[in-house]
Parts: sequence; structure tokens; C-alpha cells
Amino acid sequence: MTIDYSKYSLEELLDVKENINAAKYPQRYQDLLAEIDNRANSPEEQLLEQKQVQSENELEDAYNSNYGYRLEYFEFEARGDEYKRALFLLAFLLINIVFLCWAVPKYHVAPLSEVHEFRTLVDKVKCKTETVYDEELDKTTRYYDLYLQSYPETFAALGISRALCQKIAKTISVSINEAEAQEQTEISLWHEQGLVYQIAHKNRIVLPYTYMKSKIYNFQTTSFKMNWFLLIGIWIICFPSFINAIFPGTFVKNKSINV
Repeated sequence: MTIDYSKYSLEELLDVKENINAAKYPQRYQDLLAEIDNRANSPEEQLLEQKQVQSENELEDAYNSNYGYRLEYFEFEARGDEYKRALFLLAFLLINIVFLCWAVPKYHVAPLSEVHEFRTLVDKVKCKTETVYDEELDKTTRYYDLYLQSYPETFAALGISRALCQKIAKTISVSINEAEAQEQTEISLWHEQGLVYQIAHKNRIVLPYTYMKSKIYNFQTTSFKMNWFLLIGIWIICFPSFINAIFPGTFVKNKSINV
């Protein structure tokens, strides 16, 4: 039994093509393909394509309306926009390089040989406790920081254990109290911008670099982790433009078909 496919619209024919069993009805399938080919480049086909594009745009507009967000990006022509494409890629590359130059040092703890050794007189020493409550984990964490004051500067050894913090503070405090009125306790400390890497008191290491290295790393990276979301956000925003700069026309804002 043959079917007169000329009676059906192109949209109906395409729907049948998606669902017909070509192996079971080979002749019908060939007749269907022939009818679809006959309507190639016809006004009906162009109207159908325009309808499909309009539907896609409506879905995109609905999504943007619901979520309040529309991703904007640059479009480039394959010919004539070579300078703009190169300029965009260069700017994007520089942004990433600047960010990495800012980020990488945070994940590096300088070896002790590169850290400045500073001999100073201690005026005051204090072991300070900081309590942080995490609502999500319902957990309270206490951090112990050792502060050494050598007027007008203050040095800090952050995130050390309670026992070690109190021990060092007690050792130096006793030394201060036992000193004569005209004298003060002298210590050697290795630091960068006030952040302590190691402390020596009376030629004895009381806070070793091997212990502080991981503490300094955690301090530097923990405070920086959220900045990686900044780089991820830049990539999300710039990705379509980045791809368009390499492969022009990959992302197109407004699709239209001229009938």
C-alpha cells in the first residue's frame, strides 16, 4: 500500500521520518525522503526553519526571564576581525597570567634560607585564642596565635597548638620578668611582613620552621581559596567570546532566517 506524502505538510513529513521503521517499510521510507527532497529550499521549508528558530529564541528568552540572567559575549567575523580577535585573546591571556602571578605565591612557602632573620628585644608576649563557629557543621574551632611585640612592631605565629603557644609565651614572659629593669629579652625570629616562620630564644629553637611551614601554607591558601571562584567566573563569562575568537561564529546571539 502506497501513501501519497504530497498531502502532508513538511513538518508532518519530518515527524514521520523520525518515527518510521525504514527496515520494515523501505519503499514508504524512500517515497518519504523523495517528497522531503522535493520541498528543499521551498517557502514552506524556510517558514518551518524560521518557526524553529523563533521557538528556540522564545525558550532562551523564557529561561533568561525566569533566572534573570543573560550571558553576553562578543561575536567575531572570520574575515576582517583578525585584529579584534587577537586583541581579545591577548587581553584574556593577560588576565589569566596576572591572576596566576597573584595566586601561585600563595601556594609557596619560602625556605628558611630565604627568610629574613631578625634579632629584636621583646616588650610583650601574648597567646591569643580565637573561636570560630561553623554553622553548617555546628562545630566550634579554637585557634591559638602567638603575638610578640617589639615596639613599634608586632609579629605573629598563627594557628599553632595551644600547648606550644602557652609554652613559648610562658618561657619568654619568665625571661622578661627575670631581666633587670634596664634590659629586655632578646630573641631571633625569622619572618616575612610580620608573619613568623621560626623563633629562637637564648640560642635554642622554640618554634621550628618545620612546624610552622604547614601552618603558613594553610594560612595563605585558606584566605585565598575563594578567589579561585573569581577566575572560574571570568572563564564562564568569557568562554563564548573566547571560543568565538578562535572559531568565529560558534556562538551566535540572534539567529534569523530571511524568507
